[in-house]
Amino acid sequence: MAKTLSIKTSAEKPEEKLKTNPYPGLRPFSLNEKHLYYGREGQSEKILELLTTNRFVATIGPSGSGKSSLINCGIIPQLYGGYLYEAGSRWKIARMHPGYSPIESLSVSLTETFANQKMTEDQIESETNMNYMLFTKKALEISSLVKKIENYKDENILIFIDQFEELFRFTAGIDRQRTELDESLMLINLLIEALKQKKVPIYVVICIRSDFVGNCTNYQVLTEYINLSHYLVPQMARDAYRSAIMGPLSLTHARISPDVLQEVLNNVGDRADQLPVLQHLMMRLYNFWKAKNKPDQPISIYDYKAVGGLSDAISLHAEELFSQLDENEQETCKRMFQTITESGGDNKGIRRPTSIKNIIRITKSPAEQVFRIVELFRAEGNSIITPDHLEEITEESVVDISHEAVMRNWKRLKGWIEEESDAVQLYLRLVEASQLYQSGRTGPWRPPELYLAINWRDKFKPNEVWASQYHPAYIRSLRYLEVSEASFNEEEAEKEKSKEREIRRTRIFAVVLAIAAVISMVFMFNSIKLKNVANSARQEAEIQRESAEENALEAEKQKNLAMGYSAELEVQKAIVEANLLVTSDERDVAVVTAGQAIQRTTVVEQDLIDVSTNLVVARQTTDEALQDKARAEQEKAETFRDNMRLLAQSLANNSLEIRDDDELQALMAYQAYKFNSKYNGPVNQANIYLGLRRALTSLDANFEVPFEGHTESVRSIVYAPRNKWLFTAGSDGRLIRWKQQNVDSEPEVIIKNNTINRIVAISKDEKWLACGAEGTGIQLFNLGNPSLRPALLHAHQNRVRSIVFFNNNREMLTSGTDNKVLRWDLSRGSSEVFQELENSAQALAISPNDQKVAVGTRSGKLLLINLLRKDPPIELRHEPGNQILSVIFQNNNILISGDQKGIVRIWDIAQNEQVFRRKLHQARINEIQIDPSKRYIATSSTDGSVYVLDLENLNQPAIEVANLMGFVYSVAFINRGNNLIIGSNTTSSLVGHPVRMSDLAKFVCPSVSRNMSKLEWINYIGRDIPFEQTCE
Repeated sequence: MAKTLSIKTSAEKPEEKLKTNPYPGLRPFSLNEKHLYYGREGQSEKILELLTTNRFVATIGPSGSGKSSLINCGIIPQLYGGYLYEAGSRWKIARMHPGYSPIESLSVSLTETFANQKMTEDQIESETNMNYMLFTKKALEISSLVKKIENYKDENILIFIDQFEELFRFTAGIDRQRTELDESLMLINLLIEALKQKKVPIYVVICIRSDFVGNCTNYQVLTEYINLSHYLVPQMARDAYRSAIMGPLSLTHARISPDVLQEVLNNVGDRADQLPVLQHLMMRLYNFWKAKNKPDQPISIYDYKAVGGLSDAISLHAEELFSQLDENEQETCKRMFQTITESGGDNKGIRRPTSIKNIIRITKSPAEQVFRIVELFRAEGNSIITPDHLEEITEESVVDISHEAVMRNWKRLKGWIEEESDAVQLYLRLVEASQLYQSGRTGPWRPPELYLAINWRDKFKPNEVWASQYHPAYIRSLRYLEVSEASFNEEEAEKEKSKEREIRRTRIFAVVLAIAAVISMVFMFNSIKLKNVANSARQEAEIQRESAEENALEAEKQKNLAMGYSAELEVQKAIVEANLLVTSDERDVAVVTAGQAIQRTTVVEQDLIDVSTNLVVARQTTDEALQDKARAEQEKAETFRDNMRLLAQSLANNSLEIRDDDELQALMAYQAYKFNSKYNGPVNQANIYLGLRRALTSLDANFEVPFEGHTESVRSIVYAPRNKWLFTAGSDGRLIRWKQQNVDSEPEVIIKNNTINRIVAISKDEKWLACGAEGTGIQLFNLGNPSLRPALLHAHQNRVRSIVFFNNNREMLTSGTDNKVLRWDLSRGSSEVFQELENSAQALAISPNDQKVAVGTRSGKLLLINLLRKDPPIELRHEPGNQILSVIFQNNNILISGDQKGIVRIWDIAQNEQVFRRKLHQARINEIQIDPSKRYIATSSTDGSVYVLDLENLNQPAIEVANLMGFVYSVAFINRGNNLIIGSNTTSSLVGHPVRMSDLAKFVCPSVSRNMSKLEWINYIGRDIPFEQTCE
């Protein structure tokens, strides 16, 4: 019987044995698993000494060496235990992974670290957004931010950054739009500033893979800190591995056979990346042993082989999970793992954490299906991916591979990663080719590259979300592929047409030859007939000649009888013979002449037929050639126009990269506008608009119109187009009317409240004006009789959140914090409960025909109420925690909503379904307004941005009209939609912006003093485009 190994201590009691699996698997050990952490004894003290001296430590080691577990179970518990004597035992630990947005990750980490139990999710999210803005737009330091936090009680702060290499291998993500910020550099600068300051005790520990340490040399100060204070995690020895196996096992009732232990230790060998593989193997071994329910038997070599051994345990485990999915789920699973992994430059797998929301968008799979797959692979005892099974997940949750070892050991995943890499490489080649094509340096693709690209497109079915992970030029690249395919198909079609024309000509020629042959046969038969006639005549003449000869003989016989007539007869004989001879010759000549005449007739007729046929073919060929030429010229012109419009967008993008020459930046942006206009590009193009706006901002051009009247934030704006009045409500308590949009005229303060004016609304006939003041109620003004004092309507505990007038101008709806929606009779000033909700209504909208009401709630519901029926409200959407903050009708059947996550949705309420969705903002959408033409909407957000979206071209990017250093509360279209008034909490709290890029472009040339040089033209536009003066 085989010996078994177990470790016992005198303090052990049977009831104290663990009943759960003591091995974490692929994930790192957590803080509460310190008692299970073995094999790194004595190493924590060295790191703590460096941390005490320098307040910074870089923990360096290869993938799988146990860096994260060493910090979680070796360093942090000792900090809480007061190992750093001078620092004490009061610590706050802020953990983070840099991810796609390092500053956002830092903001989330600090917010969650100092959040108290009373804070709601909304408050935490708002605080995170505020921290992000303070870091990025206010350049606030970490220490200054911490000192402003109410819950900070002078504790020591450890910022623990795991997977620090993500700073270097992640590009800008698809969740946050690209900005000018280099967040990697910004995070490093923030950390350096935190270490240099002395006011707040901030310590920093980073874990970084050794193969990424070289990337740190791009940051000089960071390099100096790493050189000064780093710890290289040593490879575990055989005894350490033994301890890592036997230590946790000793806390359970399980035992292990010596031969299994030796097999495991022998297979681990001296590879530095085997620790997570070992932990996963032991987790699987323990589960397999426990499932047999034979506690008296040790873990045997049979168990070891059953789970796949050290080399195949991960692959076998993953395959077991994969086999539980149906065919559609398996395809989604494949695309999910291709999304969260990628191939590195050395063919090593690299983790790429991605939110579930983006996995859904990339895989184009139902959300329920993606959630099922995530739950399966992260379930207890599986842990192939994160988050941990105990953590609740939503669409915002980020999915990641538990460890790079999964990519190294799961054979199927290796193939998926290679397939994804091939697809990415082809896409990047397509991007590069489209860039060269746009600049006129290459032509359309041809086989075999074209066939490969078409096969990739049709089989892989890429979308813009997937492509943006690698390069943003997806639309341009697909357009280039379409142009290449169309061009090749046209060439092939032209070849087919050419073949058909050749066949047609051959057929016509054959028909003509056949007709000619028939005609020739007819003439031949006629000739034969004539020849026969001539032969008959010749025979008749011969008979007559023979008869004449007989007569001559008879005459000779009668010679003696008629001697007297001898001479006369001789003469007559001669005459007869002569006549006979003459007749025969003439007839021969006639036959010959007739034959020649027939031949000449045949030749002439054949020539006429050939000329007629050639004329028809020539005319047909000429018409086809002219048509082909016209079509080719049209296609060439269209291709040229497309190329010039693409060049305009590229030039606008390039202008954003110009940092040290404001006038060159402006000239490039304006030239992009000129190209776009000349070649019939969109009236408003997002990249060109942004290029113009950024250029004018750099030049300090006065393209924005400030309205001076409020001393604090402007919370709400409404425009009265009939009277051309603008009404604004602010946090300073002022309700102001601006006449004729004249900023130079003195603003008229209608009322000055002692509290915040949150909202203002106006009736369609511009008779009634309602203002919601915090703690006061609703003030209703009769604009038709300005001498009257406003009526004060008390409702919603005097905390009003939305006011909207019916189009009949006699009623209005209001909502507030009391969870009620009230319907008001304006003439009487009375109200009734229109709808009572489970949560407060944050936004209201009424359809143009006054038949439907849309309600957006704080709990994330979007409700539709039909006023013609008494049916319960229709729930268009319910996403708990995602407040609906703005709703507006485009017409009686189209509803538009904006939510807390910055997402705009468009609804077809005739079908009660969502028809469009786009994330425009990184924070809550405060308001949506629609222009008079009902074609454009403007959205404002707490992230400081204002976007305009073309409802007739939803596939086009939205135009960023403004990006302010603060919150944007409200917007309003004026001047027939050509201008946008923006209300915010910035220094200039009320400003006007042009909406059309043509209005922006007018400011460029008066603001510059030169044109582009020819060298600049060649560098940024190209030699193939004729040089011209940008500003004439």
